[in-house]
Amino acid sequence: MLARIWAFVIQLFLTPVIVRLLGPENYGLVAFGVTMSLFLLFLDQAVSPVLARELARSTVATTNDAKDNTAALTLLRTLEVVSIAMALVIGGLVVLTAPLIARYGLASGGPAEEKITTAVRLIGLGLAAQWPSMLYSSGFIGLQRQDVLTTIRLISSTAQAVGAIAILLTVSASVEMYLSFAACATAIASAAMRVRLWRLLTPPGGARSKPRFDGARLRTLWRFAAGSLLIGFTSALLTQVPTLIVAKFCTLSQLAAFTLSAGLASQISVLTQPVISSLGPHLTQIAGGGDQKLLADEYHRWTQIIVALVLPAAGTLMAFAHPLIELWLGSRSPLVMPVVTILPWIVLGTVLNTLVTPPYLLQVAHGWTRLSAASNLIAVAIILPALLLLVPRYGPMAAAGCWIAVNLGYYLFQVPVMHKLLLPSELLRWWLADTLLPAAAVAVVYAVAWLAVPRVLSPMYSLPIVGAAVLCAFAVLISALPLARRDLKRGSRLLCW
Repeated sequence: MLARIWAFVIQLFLTPVIVRLLGPENYGLVAFGVTMSLFLLFLDQAVSPVLARELARSTVATTNDAKDNTAALTLLRTLEVVSIAMALVIGGLVVLTAPLIARYGLASGGPAEEKITTAVRLIGLGLAAQWPSMLYSSGFIGLQRQDVLTTIRLISSTAQAVGAIAILLTVSASVEMYLSFAACATAIASAAMRVRLWRLLTPPGGARSKPRFDGARLRTLWRFAAGSLLIGFTSALLTQVPTLIVAKFCTLSQLAAFTLSAGLASQISVLTQPVISSLGPHLTQIAGGGDQKLLADEYHRWTQIIVALVLPAAGTLMAFAHPLIELWLGSRSPLVMPVVTILPWIVLGTVLNTLVTPPYLLQVAHGWTRLSAASNLIAVAIILPALLLLVPRYGPMAAAGCWIAVNLGYYLFQVPVMHKLLLPSELLRWWLADTLLPAAAVAVVYAVAWLAVPRVLSPMYSLPIVGAAVLCAFAVLISALPLARRDLKRGSRLLCW
């Protein structure tokens, strides 16, 4: 949670500075690079989750233990070779096809094609530098050493953001300089992760035998890797292809506004993501014990906790988008109105996506992934043609609408299908008591607060009303969600202690 809050703080204070220094169109190129990276991440699902799972399953020793870790080190070496090979191939392909990506991947009318080609090549280099870090991150997670991973990420993300601003201010405020520095910074972060992970796995005095590449080990892991790859691929199609379609058919300024809105919307998970990370293994343990009553109680309890955390943040971004974005980007920024227009709709889709996370984790706890995979495939078959048809006509708003449609479909159709098999008598309680009624109550609170803010009021002076709305919404949720009230009180006492 600390790491996510710090990342949010960095985005909140430093992103507007970078946008101002680069300009909307150049920042659009940066956003395009981020989208390419996020889309291609599905390829890593065949490697990194394998390492995390195998390290978590084995009794791996750290440097505080004298046990032999030859098997773990061999696995790491094997997957490291695969990951680095993937990095070179993917980065090399992006560099080689940069002219084609510049010509056909982005809408015309922006910067010169040569400039875009150079930027795409730098994006490819940055992608190759970043790729191995995903494998090393999964290694820390498998070892349950997120403390080490968090430290490295905090230092590297802060240094990258602050260093980028310093470079833009002192050397050149160009997108080429920004992307070059980003590639170097990610390469250093990857190297630091590698050194630290190998030290954690290597026992005192060194390993008994030199780690080597073991192709036979890969053949024993291919089924799990293939399943992870399929899930990652469909998720990438649903979450990143809309941005790529916006990049193709809209201007770079529109792309920048869309990605800024999506980035802000994703920050509502700052508080919920640590809770969700704990929920998966918790439900798995209860499901294995076979106590259906306890499973139902915990299912509702954790859903209510997530609702209590996510709705006040979401309501704030939806109801007070205009004053908050003016404060964030500056009232004179040309991106203010485009972001204000798109942000509430992307937030709505993100809220729905967060609400259906407990039902998804309940399926995983029972080892049932077929429903989610089938739902993703159906969503891809419907949404991608809709995006290609609607985005050229209606712009980024069409992509936001499709994001809402996907998650509303999960909420209305996938969850009921799941409850026919798992906890069949709990659907109405989950729909009404856990999600719909709390959401309606919060909507009333924010509607009243929105009407209370004069349209001519300065953004700074609207902050007290925003704060009062957040407190009122949270108080309403605490009174409406009895299962969450107990745990949030317990958590607040622990935090104060």
